[in-house]
Amino acid sequence: MPQRRAKWHQRIIAVEREYWTAKMAVDHLSPRAIRNPTILGVVLSPRDLVSTVENLEGTYLIRLFAEFEIGVRSLWKSIRSRTRPPVEVLLARVADRFRIPGRVLEAAQRVRLYRNSLVHERDEEAEGVTIGDARRSLATYLARLPERWDV
Repeated sequence: MPQRRAKWHQRIIAVEREYWTAKMAVDHLSPRAIRNPTILGVVLSPRDLVSTVENLEGTYLIRLFAEFEIGVRSLWKSIRSRTRPPVEVLLARVADRFRIPGRVLEAAQRVRLYRNSLVHERDEEAEGVTIGDARRSLATYLARLPERWDV
């Protein structure tokens, strides 16, 4: 089935929009829950809300990168269907194949490293990336891919 680069742009933008929607909802709920914790019901507690606030951006950044990775993997499958390189190698090979500038690849790799630190709780510190910066970096990488590919 033919894939369109625009589809992957739309998917990562959709995840970012979901993040902003969830953030707006949490920001609206938080002060109300502080004044009246009973609005959270019997299952949830104010601590659950604090945890949500602390993890919200990281959770959506993980999803954002997942959509990006699926798109890049679908392109790779159209080129080299029998191989499945690790993401770091995948991004570098695709960048090489489509002459993606080093600064664009490095920005995507920074998002990958930060995502890894969130997913794998690694001890080493990865440079933090905001959801907006992640979307911009990954969209810039995607913009260098062909308009269409067949899988």
